[in-house]
Amino acid sequence: MRPHILTLLLLSACLGRNSGKEVGAQLDTGELENEVDADGDGWPADEDCDDSNPNVNPGSPETCNNIDDDCDGETDEGVTTTFYADLDVDGYGDAEVTADTCDQPTGYVPTGTDCDDTRDDVYPNAPELCDGLDNGCDGDIDEEDTLSWYPDADADGFGDISADPTESCEGLSGYVLDNTDCDDDEAASFPDNPEVCDELDNDCDGLVDEGVTTTWYTDADADGYGDDLGQEEACSQPSGTAEVGGDCNESDSDINPGAAEICNGIDDDCDNDIDDDDSSLDTSTASTWYADDDTDGYGDAADTTTACDQPSGTVSDATDCDDDPLTGPSVNPGETEICNGTDDDCDTYTDNDDSDLDTSTATTWYADSDSDGYSDSATSQTTCDQPSGYIEASSSADCDDGCYSCREGTSGAGDNNRNGADDDCDGLIDEDSVAAGDIIITEVMVEPASGEVQWVELLNTSTSSDVALDGWYFEVGSDAVCFPVDAALSVTATDYLVLCAESGGAFSGCDYYWFDSPHEAFDGPGLGGTACDVANTSIDLEPPTPPNTLTVSVGFDDWNGTSSTSTEIDAIAYADTDCPYDEGVSMELSTNADSSTTDQLAPAY
Repeated sequence: MRPHILTLLLLSACLGRNSGKEVGAQLDTGELENEVDADGDGWPADEDCDDSNPNVNPGSPETCNNIDDDCDGETDEGVTTTFYADLDVDGYGDAEVTADTCDQPTGYVPTGTDCDDTRDDVYPNAPELCDGLDNGCDGDIDEEDTLSWYPDADADGFGDISADPTESCEGLSGYVLDNTDCDDDEAASFPDNPEVCDELDNDCDGLVDEGVTTTWYTDADADGYGDDLGQEEACSQPSGTAEVGGDCNESDSDINPGAAEICNGIDDDCDNDIDDDDSSLDTSTASTWYADDDTDGYGDAADTTTACDQPSGTVSDATDCDDDPLTGPSVNPGETEICNGTDDDCDTYTDNDDSDLDTSTATTWYADSDSDGYSDSATSQTTCDQPSGYIEASSSADCDDGCYSCREGTSGAGDNNRNGADDDCDGLIDEDSVAAGDIIITEVMVEPASGEVQWVELLNTSTSSDVALDGWYFEVGSDAVCFPVDAALSVTATDYLVLCAESGGAFSGCDYYWFDSPHEAFDGPGLGGTACDVANTSIDLEPPTPPNTLTVSVGFDDWNGTSSTSTEIDAIAYADTDCPYDEGVSMELSTNADSSTTDQLAPAY
C-alpha cells in the first residue's frame, strides 16, 4: 500500500514540473498533507523558491517587479519594457541607446525613432526647415519649399508688398521674409507703426494721418477762438484758423470763450449767460446797489447788492441814515432838519447842532436870569430845546431881569418892598408904602419844648393888598439880621405866614421855612415850604435874665441884599422875669398890636 502512494506522488510531481499543466494550478492538498507549505500557496517548500511569498511559486506568472515570480531562475524575463535615451529632450529617443526595465528611467522615452538625438528640431515628422538637415527623420533634407525673400529698400524690417519673392534657404542681403510694407521707399511707413501727422500712411492701413490730425476752426476775427461750424483737419495750422473753437461771434474779437463777462448786455464769454445771469461775471464792472426799504430814494450803505442791473427795492444812493420802513421815510439827506430829536437830513447833526435847522420849527425862548418866571423880551434865543436861564414868553413882562421881584403885574400893594427896584414894572420905584399895622407879629414860640422849633407868625392886616417880603428881615435880640432871600415870600391880604427856624436856631444862617396858615402844625410843607427840622433845635428865644429885654422885630431893607438902611414895621418886647407861658407853649398875641396883656410892644408905623 505505501509504495503505491509514493508512486502516485512522484507522478504528480513530475506532471507539475514537466507535463505543462496550466500555470497557477494547485496540487491536491490531500496529496501534500504530509509536505511543508509555509506561505499556503499549494507548493511545498522543496519546490517553492520563496515559501514566504504566496505570489512566488512555480505556478505564478512572471511580472515586471524584479522578482523571479515563477521560480524558473530568471527575473522579469519577457515582461520588461525597452526605453530609449532622449538627450535633446524632443520626445524621441536614440534607438542605439536603450534600457530594458520595468519603470521608465529619467532621460529615456518609449520611442526610439530619433535620427539625431543631439538636436531638438530633428525628430520624426518634425517640420522641415530650410537648414540643411533632415528635420523630419524621413531620409530627405530640405525637401519642403524654400523661403520667400522680399526686398526691404527702406531697411525698416518690412519687405515690399508689391515685389516678387526670391526663394532661398539662405538669407539675402537687403531682403526680409516679410512682404507687408506698403511703401518700401519710406522708412516711416510699415505695419503697426504708430500713425503720426506727416501726411504718410505710417501704419500701412490704407489711411493717411487718421486720428492724429488737428481740428482747426475758422477764426475770422483773429481772437484765438474759432467758429465751431467752420472746421478743417490738418497737421499744421492753416491761415485764418484757431486751434480752439466755441467762438459765438466771429465779427468781434472781444467776444470769445476766453473773454471776461462784463456788464454790457452781451454774452462776452460765449457760455449762453449774460451779465447778472453769468456766475463768472467780472463784478468790478457791475454797480453797487443799496437797499431802500423805506422807499425814500436813498439807500442803506450797510445793505448792498452788486449787479449789472438795478434790483427791485434798491437805489444807487448810499446816504440814508435810517432805512427803516416805519421811521425812515422822512429821514434822508433830502429832508430838512426840524426840531424833533432826529438827524432828519443825515448830516450827523441833530436839531440845534445842525446849522441847516429849519428854525420855524424851533421855539423862541426869553431870558429869565432872575428865575422869577417872567421873561425879558429883549433877550431871546430860538432853539429846539430850552436853554438854561430861558423860558417861553410870559404873559407879563420882566422890566428888570436882574431883580427877582420886578415884573409886570406883581401881586400885592404895588411897589411896596422898599428895595430900590421897580417891582411892578410901572416905571416907578418904591412908590407904595406899607400901611401901619399891615404886618404884625401875632404869635411867637419863645421857649419850645425839647425836639421842637422856634417860630414866628405874621399877619397881613390889609384887606386888599398882598405884601411881598423880598428883602425883609427878622431880628431876634442881638442876633444877626437874616434876610429870607431864598424865595419870594408874600403875605396875602388878611392872611398869615408862619416862619420857623431850622436846626441851629433863631433864623441863624438864614435857614427858615414858612406856612400859610396860623398855628399850623410843623409837620409838612406850606406855601412852597417844607417841614421844619426839629432834630437839633437850639433855644435862642429863651426869656432873658432881667434887666435884659427880649425883642423880636420884623422889617425890610431899603435895598435888596443890603442892611445899610432898614425899617422896622413891627416888634415885640418882653421884659418880665418869668415867661408868661410854660415851655413849649407859644405866646399868642392879639391881632391888636397894642395889647398890653403880655407886655408886648407894637409901635405903629
